[in-house]
Amino acid sequence: MNDLVHTCSQVVRDAEGRGYAASVHALERSDGIWATWLEFNGLGRDVTLRSEHESEQPNRRAVLYWASGLQPSYLDGALRRARDSQSCARCSKVAPLKRARPASAPPRARGSRTG
Repeated sequence: MNDLVHTCSQVVRDAEGRGYAASVHALERSDGIWATWLEFNGLGRDVTLRSEHESEQPNRRAVLYWASGLQPSYLDGALRRARDSQSCARCSKVAPLKRARPASAPPRARGSRTG
């Protein structure tokens, strides 16, 4: 069951100064562990950002304790992660780049090892 467990009292602002109301949500998994995430609702705007997994706690009481201790700097970082995650979801998947050998490095002989 998805559960709103805590509403943060302070407004969280992004780099552009837009305000968000933050809330902590949790879900009890089938193994009994509670997974948590944060939701940020834009003030005066119809936008909600959701962070990815933030914490795992053994029970709802521990979730409440964890949520009540969140500091403004943690919320700032969680908002940044939520915004980055939303932006990344819109990015197309690109194959990872191969590490380039510096132009000054001589080619290695086949089978040689450098440490």
